[in-house]
Formats: sequence, C-alpha cells, structure tokens
Amino acid sequence: MKDAFNAPGTDAGLPAPDTLGQAVLDAIPAQIAVLDLSGNIIAVNLAWQLFAAENGGSPDLEHGVGLNYLDICRRAEGADAIEAQWIADGIAAVLEGRSGRFLYEYPCNSPDCERWFTIMAVPLRDSVAGAVLLHTDISAQKRAERDSRKAREATAQAARLNAVGILAHSVVHELAQPLSAASFFSATAVALLERDGAQAKDLDKVLNGVDTQIKRAADIVQRLREFVRTRKIRKECVEVAEILVRALTLLRWFAKDKHVEIRLAHPMPSVTVNADSIQLEQVLVNLVSNSIHAIDAAQMQQREVLVALSLKQDQVEISVSDTGPGLPPDDSPDYLFDLFAPPKSAGLGMGLAISREIVEAHGGKLWAEQAPSGGAVFHFTLPLPAPLACT
Repeated sequence: MKDAFNAPGTDAGLPAPDTLGQAVLDAIPAQIAVLDLSGNIIAVNLAWQLFAAENGGSPDLEHGVGLNYLDICRRAEGADAIEAQWIADGIAAVLEGRSGRFLYEYPCNSPDCERWFTIMAVPLRDSVAGAVLLHTDISAQKRAERDSRKAREATAQAARLNAVGILAHSVVHELAQPLSAASFFSATAVALLERDGAQAKDLDKVLNGVDTQIKRAADIVQRLREFVRTRKIRKECVEVAEILVRALTLLRWFAKDKHVEIRLAHPMPSVTVNADSIQLEQVLVNLVSNSIHAIDAAQMQQREVLVALSLKQDQVEISVSDTGPGLPPDDSPDYLFDLFAPPKSAGLGMGLAISREIVEAHGGKLWAEQAPSGGAVFHFTLPLPAPLACT
C-alpha cells in the first residue's frame, strides 16, 4: 500500500493536538493518524513519520497533517487501487457512524523483505468527532504462522511416510495379485500364438486380461503415490463409504498378517461430504492401523476392528472401535493427540495428532473414549455440505 500514500496534500488549517496528546501518540509503536469527520489528517505520531521517511513517502505524507486520507486512497492507481478503495470505504463507514470499527490486513513488501500490516479505524468518542487510524506491523506474526504451518506440513508428511511403512506389506500383496494374473495371461497369449489355428478372438480376450491387470497394478501404485506426496487440502464432493472401502483395502493384508479382522458395520448410509479424499484416507489408515497394532501388541484373544458410519443431524460420524487393551488409564484421552507427548501404549503416536489436525481442517472433530467392551473407540465427524452443494 506504500504507493497509495504518495499523493500531494492540502493544508486543511486544522489545529494540532496539545503537547501531552502528541507525546502520547509518539510513544505508541503503531503508526497512527487522527482524522476529522471529512477524512483530513489532523495529527500523526512519530512512528508514522519514520515509516513514511524510510519507505520513500513524500514530504507531505511524512508531515501528514492536512492530507485527506480518503482522497489519497481513492486516487491510488495500479495493483493497489482496488484494495485502497476498500480501505477508504471502510474508514468512511466509521467516520459516518455506519460501522463501529474497520480492520483490514494487507501486505506491504519492500525489495528487501516481505511485510504485512493491519489497518484499524476506530471512532473518536464523546464530544470529539473523527477517527483514529492504526497501522500495525504484523510481519513477525505472519512469519511465525508460516513457519508453524510449514512445520505442521512437515510433520504430516512424516506421519504419512510412517503410515507407508505399515502399508508397504499390504501394497506388496496387492501388487502381487494383478501382476501374477498379468503374467498368467501373457503366458496364455504366447501359448495361443505358438498353437496352430489360434483364434483371434481368444487371443484378444487374453490380451484384454493382461491390459486389465496391468491397469489395476498401476492404479494401486498411483493410489499409494497420492497418499504419500505432500499436498494441501484439496476438497471435492466425495462419497464417504467409498473412502472407507479404499482405506480398508490398503490395510487388508496388514490386518491379515496380524490375524486381525476388519469389519464394516452395515447398513452403511450413502452420504457425500466436501473433503480431501486422500487426507481422509490417511486419517482412517492411522486410526485402523493403530487399533491393529494395539490388538497385536497386547496379544488379545479377540482380534477385531469395526468401522461404522452414521448420520447425526448436520454431520456424518465415522467410528473405529477395537478389541484391544483400551486407552491408557492414567491420562485424559486428549493426551493421545498431543504431538509432543511420548506414546504410552503400542499403536498410539504421532498419527493421532496429525489425524486430528486433518479432521479439524475439514471442520470436524476427532476424539477417543473407552469402549464398553474394554477396547478403544475413536470417533470423528465431518460437516455435511449445504443443500445442492454436492449434487
């Protein structure tokens, strides 16, 4: 927004604030301008003057008094013009009493660094008419938010890679079946070619079988690739039951290796949500694999994981219950979702913290509780889309 403030000013002939008032303004680190009802600047503080000088503002802008702030914004040109108009309209609404406060966040980058500011307009009270503008540098906060977001993304990626270790055994088995079938069809095709009087229709059928199995293997690899790669949430309308089936298919061989039965509760309602299907698969893989680990580590006699889907008012709820040893008895269930807390039982670790973040990013909730049967049950909800949003 720097260019928006380099317009020439006018001398409004308005009185300056008293010495104490100016001293108070100068002590505030935010850049402050005081406006009268017409939008004319009647006072600025030291931070305003220093910022204008450091960023190439005109001498009129640095002095400030007498300029009409609304006119400066409305005369802005170039990339900042639309944003400056929004700011002028917001400040005008405060000056005219149509709004009790205006707050706007904007970038103000220089050749040396990226910077972000907020501008806030609040009305003057009592017998004084006008408004106060505060420009606050929030660059450190924005950088911290960006660094935190990158750290969360890196942790989520680590959780995905950790899950891939669990899935590797399953994927090997999944690939073995279509590749073995493709090999069988290929051998059959060769035998047909070597045989006298081979029928073209027989050969065509066998070659179609080869093609089908190779495509199936490619789909399995692509699904794993999608699951592994780092990505932002990309929401689309997806059928929840299909996500459940795909996630459990990924875990089928892992569960079989641990002698754990995975069941889908029926009936399963047909319901669509606006979500990232790959990230929801990650949540389900984390929850179900945790249950399998817990059952196997505790050497439970009953070895079962049940996944259920239900509708509750304006949301869908998915639950994963197991016949494992249950939740740690000495802590709140929320302890399990602490990213930096050491796991206290097998199968409970980083994946739960990441799963909660994914669910909450979709507008839902994820929690755990002790199952009546003695095992653990994890629930997560997802909001249903607005009517006609997923038709």
